[in-house]
Amino acid sequence: MRVLAVADIHDRLDNVRRVAGVERDVALVAGDFTYSWSAEAARRTLEILAQGSPVYYVAGNMDPGDAFGDLGLANAVQLHGRVVQKNGVYFAGLGYVGEGEAEAVLGRLRGLRPLVLLTHSPPYGVLDKAYSGERLGNKALRRFIEAERPVLVVSGHVHEARGVEKIGETLVVNPGPLMRGYYAFIELEAGRAEAELLRL
Repeated sequence: MRVLAVADIHDRLDNVRRVAGVERDVALVAGDFTYSWSAEAARRTLEILAQGSPVYYVAGNMDPGDAFGDLGLANAVQLHGRVVQKNGVYFAGLGYVGEGEAEAVLGRLRGLRPLVLLTHSPPYGVLDKAYSGERLGNKALRRFIEAERPVLVVSGHVHEARGVEKIGETLVVNPGPLMRGYYAFIELEAGRAEAELLRL
């Protein structure tokens, strides 16, 4: 399965239009559609991406609260605390929430295999270091990954932490901010994931 992964768009619809041409089976958006707290900004992004494939998304810390709800688009699914299945793979999500809520949401996602987890915040200790050196990752998410071993985790939030790392056998990908032209292309096959970091 061919997966397009983007994050941290921050109103750059020109870059959304450019990346929308990538051939894929599904697109994942790891939050922060906007700087303007506008659900309409999220809707416009999803409308563009949904023309090329189903789109699964979560809201980030710069997105309005109603971005956690469905925006009424047939080919776009908000994944916070939800699960969808495509081609034998479970896709689930965690939007930008605190540790306590993250623990509760993730607790409902146990036992799903193979699992792809879409989050805004990265797991603690992996692709989560800010320029200041502070780690901004989610500890509840890290514990979930270590216990449940999803095939793939796609996150964003920390713009400067673009990269691909592993926690055990779980591939963790921060595609980098699409606002700067960064994205990732991921191949999912037989319970394994391989990622390539790309730029427009």
